[in-house]
Amino acid sequence: MARSHERRRDAPAPPAAHRRDAAIVLAVALGCWLVSLTGGFVYDDGPLIEHNPRIGSPLNLRAIWLSDWWAGYSADSFVPDPQRDRLYRPLTLQSLAIDHALWGLRPVGYHAVNILLHALVCLLVWRLAALWWNDPRAGLWAGLLFAVHPVHAEPVCMIVGRAEILAALGVLGGLLLLGTAGAPTPRRAGAAALAFLAGLLGKESAGTYPLLAVLWIVRFDLWRSTSRRERALLTAALLVPLIVYLPLRYVALDGQLIRPQVRDLVNNPLVGMDGWRRGAGLLTVFGHYLRLLVAPRTLSCDYGLAVIDPNRMPDAMTSVGLVGVLALAGLLIAGLRPDRTTRTTPRLRNLALLTAMFLAAYAPASNILLLNVSVGERLIYLPSVFFLAAAGGIIAGLTRRVAQDRPRDARATGRQGGAHASSIGPPGPTRSPATQPPRAQRSNAPTLDPGSTPAHRNHARLRLTAAVLVGLLLALAARSLTRQFDWRSNRTLFLTDVRTFPQSLRLNAICGELLRREALAAPDPAARRLLLAEAQRYLEAAMRINARDAETLKYLALVLEARGRGEQARLLFERALALNPTDPALIAGLRRTSATITAVQRADLVALQQRLATRPADAVLRARLARALLDAGRPAEALHTLEQAPQALHDNPRLLSLRAEALLMLMRDEQAARLYQRLVRIEPDNWQAHTNLARLLADHNPRAALEHARIAARLRPDDLRVQINLAEALRINDQRAEALRVYRRLLERIPPSDPLHAAVADRIEELSKRP
Repeated sequence: MARSHERRRDAPAPPAAHRRDAAIVLAVALGCWLVSLTGGFVYDDGPLIEHNPRIGSPLNLRAIWLSDWWAGYSADSFVPDPQRDRLYRPLTLQSLAIDHALWGLRPVGYHAVNILLHALVCLLVWRLAALWWNDPRAGLWAGLLFAVHPVHAEPVCMIVGRAEILAALGVLGGLLLLGTAGAPTPRRAGAAALAFLAGLLGKESAGTYPLLAVLWIVRFDLWRSTSRRERALLTAALLVPLIVYLPLRYVALDGQLIRPQVRDLVNNPLVGMDGWRRGAGLLTVFGHYLRLLVAPRTLSCDYGLAVIDPNRMPDAMTSVGLVGVLALAGLLIAGLRPDRTTRTTPRLRNLALLTAMFLAAYAPASNILLLNVSVGERLIYLPSVFFLAAAGGIIAGLTRRVAQDRPRDARATGRQGGAHASSIGPPGPTRSPATQPPRAQRSNAPTLDPGSTPAHRNHARLRLTAAVLVGLLLALAARSLTRQFDWRSNRTLFLTDVRTFPQSLRLNAICGELLRREALAAPDPAARRLLLAEAQRYLEAAMRINARDAETLKYLALVLEARGRGEQARLLFERALALNPTDPALIAGLRRTSATITAVQRADLVALQQRLATRPADAVLRARLARALLDAGRPAEALHTLEQAPQALHDNPRLLSLRAEALLMLMRDEQAARLYQRLVRIEPDNWQAHTNLARLLADHNPRAALEHARIAARLRPDDLRVQINLAEALRINDQRAEALRVYRRLLERIPPSDPLHAAVADRIEELSKRP
């Protein structure tokens, strides 16, 4: 009897109902995120769109498809990127290149594409949940929850968050193409394989698709009625895309398949944990993600140090994570026991399988393998599909139970109550004439006031349940709306989030650098002073969290330099350079703040300028003036002097070197790199040019950086900075053993009193601990 009721309850909805539900989900998904159209390029959009020459044309196929995600990173962006994370997402880059061809640098078009893609994912979630639960109401609730959930603000509002959306489209499309009955046809299997490949090329997190597909196959029992040939076809659909994807990734990442571990304590405090503290950290991460899915009131673009604080674990989120793990484990055990166990119902089994799919999709974000971030709201986009699909099924079951929870008197009141209930839930069992109570008994039954009948009370419960659920959707949509305003610009985003998590080192540091740049562009001196003072407060707050972060030290030094406190800035540049000896911006900053100019030197500068005015083609005189200006900490004037040289002097090696040095001091690294490349073609034995190129190319082309570092080390074997440069180039090329040898030789040569000794010792310890 139960099975017949299941079939009757889960009978396919008519096409009109399907179209209605799809239209509702689509309209809500589009309407909920319209405010994001007013946003600009925010956060990672800067380096990956505004300052990324690869997306200048959709025909830059080699640059897009055979290079890694961050290869176009520009040092002009304020977002700190001390060591580029090696990622491969060419389909996302290709879509951005198409956007660039259509909209240029007008962000509204990019945002519109993101909204449309998110709406398409919402439709797939609706379809997946409806098929999974064999219940159109479960699909509708899952689609609506996914459409309005605030945790999706980051992937929708940040344009490059499109990678998450494309990965989800590929995974969900691949699952739905597998079907729900029997083995898929060759055409459907091929389409599923293409969808999987597209998801992989959108983002690496789609790599969980084979495991998700296996769980899908288990849910719909696709193996039972399939032949060996059909099973082989299904297996090929899961594995063939990897045969295409892995060679492309290997070439694009310069001979790497697996991303290196990025030991960045600021972004991911878990990197320094081991033992029980590591386990507590994993539970803390899971607790944050559960909180974001269940109660997404507090949102942030950063959950690094010290939002997650290794020194204060376990904390409240650790407890949430532990409770969540125990609850999910219990659900898996209860739901996946053999069918002969009477307590295991089909609904519980389906819920347990969805839980397994959620955990499978969550695995890449779990930090079991250390990521470059501890928690990221965008990383939960795909796992939230299965979490909210489960929620949709639970809500549909709850509303059905409320509709069915009618006392016997209500069932016997007449056809009207039963007809109403059947429109909401499955029809209840009908009584045969033999089991109907005698007419006399029915007529003698007490007459109830219509306002207090069980049917009336049941309708009240239904209305209350509907009101609560609609209120939940409206609350989620309202939070999504307010979050979209936060994502309109970098300023609003970071200044809002730093108020949410004032203990975040990264948020404080970025806010300080944002305000410093805003101050430099301010025409009003009073406004400039106020902005610089505010920037200093944020950076000092970051320093209190971690005084050994080189990026924070650099930003604070730049603020102090802008406020005219050169000596304090110089000391900070020295401390930062000891922690990060290869950062050209730190070297340039130290050179600027160390420069002093006397009255005699000032008079010499004036004299050189006067003499150059009468002899503009004198390369020696122009070089002397540029050198004097650089030594005086005036790189902009030096660059102007060098750029005004006659055309015949543009390839002069001495002038080229000085121009590149001025650009370095001004932190215009890309232009400096181009000049140094010209210089080494003219002077192949210029060790300084090779050294600077090794530093400048480390983020963009590590192989070329290592080549230049080896040349410089051969030309200048006794220079400590050159040897450090070589060791760093070896490290970023994953030649750790050789890098350790170079560092250990260096440590023997550096006196313990030298600040460089501690920096080299820290690097040796870090490299020795890495697996």
